[in-house]
Amino acid sequence: MRAVGLEPLEPCPGTLARWKSRHVACGRVVFPVHHLAKYGRGVCRQCSGSPLVEPHEAVARLTVLGFQPLEHYPGRLQAAWRMQCITCDTVVTRALQGAGGCRPFGANHVLPALVYVLHHPRWNAVKLGISNMGTTRLADHRRDGWLVIRTQYFELGADAYDVEQAVLHRLRNEMGVPPFLDATHMRYGGATETADADLVSPLKLWGLVCQARDEIDSEAA
Repeated sequence: MRAVGLEPLEPCPGTLARWKSRHVACGRVVFPVHHLAKYGRGVCRQCSGSPLVEPHEAVARLTVLGFQPLEHYPGRLQAAWRMQCITCDTVVTRALQGAGGCRPFGANHVLPALVYVLHHPRWNAVKLGISNMGTTRLADHRRDGWLVIRTQYFELGADAYDVEQAVLHRLRNEMGVPPFLDATHMRYGGATETADADLVSPLKLWGLVCQARDEIDSEAA
């Protein structure tokens, strides 16, 4: 927490719970979620509108992720930035904050997106994922026998991504639930987001999505 400019004001309540802290830069008392704050997200919403990195630093970060900018750095980590993958030439528009490498099935962080929970009865598997609105991602999974259990709409793909990552963190690091399927089962990607339905039922997985969403919303309020 101190590494990202926060001074805790109480003992750690858990990685996905709000942690009362003081933002050293502005002195405000804030309630970030530790799992997000350690990556520099949700540190202080009042200060988030100011540039957090210099343009040359932003370009350097982008290069590390495998992209080249197609326009000047917009000045904020959360702002949409048009960029091109150095490897495959794919052009995307996403925020630098939360941006990952180029994934053919990844969600654009600045467009509306869904978090979804799927169940595959024959494989006895569940799956968590995100997809931008208007894509064929869910239809593709249905063709492979997946049933859609629930979906949650988010205006920004970045928010959907935060919820997905919070749930995966809880599954892997707190509950000890490993990925269940491998790439040979998943023609459309996402094997690392699967789990054994005997360990996590579809409704239990959806409950984790709702819990992560509510905790992140509370932190942002």
